[in-house]
Amino acid sequence: MLLDVSRAMRAPGEAIPFEHRDEIPPQEIFGETVTFDDVLLRGHFSGAEDNLRIWGTLTCTAHGHCAGCLKPVDYPVEVPFDENFVRITRFTQQEETPEGEERWMYEGSKVELSHLSMTLAVLDLPMRFVCGDDCPALAALPSSFFGIAAIADKGSGGVIMALPKGKVSKARGRSRRANWKLEVPAIVECKQCHQMKLAHHVCKHCGYYDGKQIVNMEEKEEKKNA
Repeated sequence: MLLDVSRAMRAPGEAIPFEHRDEIPPQEIFGETVTFDDVLLRGHFSGAEDNLRIWGTLTCTAHGHCAGCLKPVDYPVEVPFDENFVRITRFTQQEETPEGEERWMYEGSKVELSHLSMTLAVLDLPMRFVCGDDCPALAALPSSFFGIAAIADKGSGGVIMALPKGKVSKARGRSRRANWKLEVPAIVECKQCHQMKLAHHVCKHCGYYDGKQIVNMEEKEEKKNA
């Protein structure tokens, strides 16, 4: 189903509320078929030029089976989201998407949210569904069956959650690592001995800085050998 965002084009920068329903097909997760009720996305969208921001909360109910006794389990899904979309034009179509980076795109005045809904809901699901800490088959299962997160949560009841629960997109991770920079130090020639030295530092070869002797290298060498 498509979300009409034409109001964002007529009122750039304005936060416009919306409520959108979508469907997620059954998904195979760890060998189990998980079904979903209709998805409800509620929030706001705002646009400027060819960029569109959509934020809010996704809610639905996922249906699976207990990993211990195979009883039906209903798992409530509630996921906050904040995503940016780029409208496809004859200019953006010529741009190449970086390898491994996912870009949300839309055409015209309507946005397809089915893929976003499925991604958010599936990433919020647990590794294994558990009907509760009173499940008769739960105690017989080894902790390794539930993964690392289950070792601490096995007796707490409810649903055993996966770890990590949130996803960090490749684009966000690369954007963070883009600030990890190494700077080449400034190297200049010493006017006294003509050796290379760090700029704005005393020369380690002759001990001079700005034409003045700051460190007596002979005394320093004698103390070092003493």
